[in-house]
Amino acid sequence: MTSFVNFQSRCDRLQHYEVRYPSHAIIKAVFVPSGSAETVGASHPKAMIMDSYNFMTPINENQTLYFWFQLRNFSPGDAALSKVMDDGVRAAFAEDRRVLAAVHEGFKNQATQSLDLATDRAPLTFRKQLARMIAAENSGP
Repeated sequence: MTSFVNFQSRCDRLQHYEVRYPSHAIIKAVFVPSGSAETVGASHPKAMIMDSYNFMTPINENQTLYFWFQLRNFSPGDAALSKVMDDGVRAAFAEDRRVLAAVHEGFKNQATQSLDLATDRAPLTFRKQLARMIAAENSGP
């Protein structure tokens, strides 16, 4: 990531995740020189900011379309940089796809009780709330 930031020191990374039901995620990543996150954060003049917007649209119980785009606060007209960043995100998602497919298969064919870890609280809360919303929608008026 250091090739994208406008400073040479170590950095502080701030990350914000927001999920909107049923299937929209907003991710804001901020990289600032080490020690400046608490005082100035994203307003630091050398901050590198990336906003990601992710949309998932289920086709059926086993297939989902995934759309995303990213915004950055630097080099807006640099098509070569855009390609490098797009290729990086595509490569990362390609790696994740195998894991996500395996997780989906595990949920579909669950043979044992789930083991809920404290670190999984956010996705568990999301899934429970989404299940409640689906149940309410299916129960009718």
